[in-house]
Amino acid sequence: MSSTRLVTLLGAAVRHQRHLRDLSQRQLAALAEVSQAAVARIERGERAPTIPVLERLLAAMDVQLVVGVEPLDAHLDALGSTTWPPGRSPSGSTRLAWTSY
Repeated sequence: MSSTRLVTLLGAAVRHQRHLRDLSQRQLAALAEVSQAAVARIERGERAPTIPVLERLLAAMDVQLVVGVEPLDAHLDALGSTTWPPGRSPSGSTRLAWTSY
């Protein structure tokens, strides 16, 4: 499966948060009630997590996902090779941020 930029970012963020907490994939999986294999695939960007699974993974690490929309930067690949008519381009992209409590 080819990974999208968002799936890759989500996986990297889950891995980063897990490492900050000194958790193994097996420990995180047990806390979130998912399989260790699912955690591994999500972290590698091979599997897009469903929203409920992402929420459980994050809650297990006492963080939450904050999503915002902002104008698309030229360096982002969200549009790929799509050419939009003048005045008709999409107006935003997704930004991810993590909040710890």
